[in-house]
This record gives sequence, structure tokens and C-alpha cells, in this order.
Amino acid sequence: MADENETYPVNLSIDYPEKADRLTTFFRIFTVIPIAIILLLLLGFEHDPD
Repeated sequence: MADENETYPVNLSIDYPEKADRLTTFFRIFTVIPIAIILLLLLGFEHDPD
């Protein structure tokens, strides 16, 4: 067992990104739409009108 006085040998430091720009956040939807269309085509989306 580890000694209680022993410190953990790894320190993690994460630099957070700057505040997200509203314009780039808005345009993310335009990257999601083509990905969703391709996924629907690959998964064989069927439209049943009945």
C-alpha cells in the first residue's frame, strides 16, 4: 500500500481555450448537417410515408 504522506507523482495542468467566438459557434451547425446526411445515407435511412 502507498504511504499516506507520499504525494502523487504526476501533475496535470490544462490550459483552457479562450472564450468561444459566437460566430464560429453559429457555423458549427453547418458542419453537423453534412455529417448527419452522410450518416443517414450510410445507415440506410428509410422514409415510410404510411
